[in-house]
Amino acid sequence: MKNLSFIIFVFAALLVGSTITGCGGDDPVPTPMTGNTDTTEETSAKNQVTVGLVAYNNIETETERTFARYNSTSDVTEIILYGSDPTNGAIDFNIEVPGQTAKLFSREDNDGTAFQIGTGIIGDLKRKEYSALTTPFTITVTEYGAVGGRIKGTFSGKVKNNNTGQTLDISKGVFDIERKADL
Repeated sequence: MKNLSFIIFVFAALLVGSTITGCGGDDPVPTPMTGNTDTTEETSAKNQVTVGLVAYNNIETETERTFARYNSTSDVTEIILYGSDPTNGAIDFNIEVPGQTAKLFSREDNDGTAFQIGTGIIGDLKRKEYSALTTPFTITVTEYGAVGGRIKGTFSGKVKNNNTGQTLDISKGVFDIERKADL
């Protein structure tokens, strides 16, 4: 008898619960907004990279030292970023790709592509520097804007600390940097 009472109680609770939380038509009709309805916020370009297991997802760039520019003498585009992630601290990277083209570059093609990255503060004992001078590395420039525009892209591969020989994976690298006047 106790089981039957329990089953009836559960059934009644489900019945009441379904009528209280039923779907449909009780929501008020939204009132149209007048005037400026643009709620988008202006955000800075997103630059990020994961160095080994450490993710620098919210790099706040130093505007004076972060730029991209084409050097006509060497036919190389330099992409330089200095910044800091609120969680993981100081980071900087330097990318060089030949020419002025949006395309896939690979360090293994010996096409003049170069990549260096540093974490920590210069002069700090915790400073670590790596490069992709002898390791597989790819850089994809997805947008190559005019002077005053943006140079955007992605990068990934392996880097090596030339002092210790330690090799790390670089992944989820993204850059979006203003192009300054050519040299």
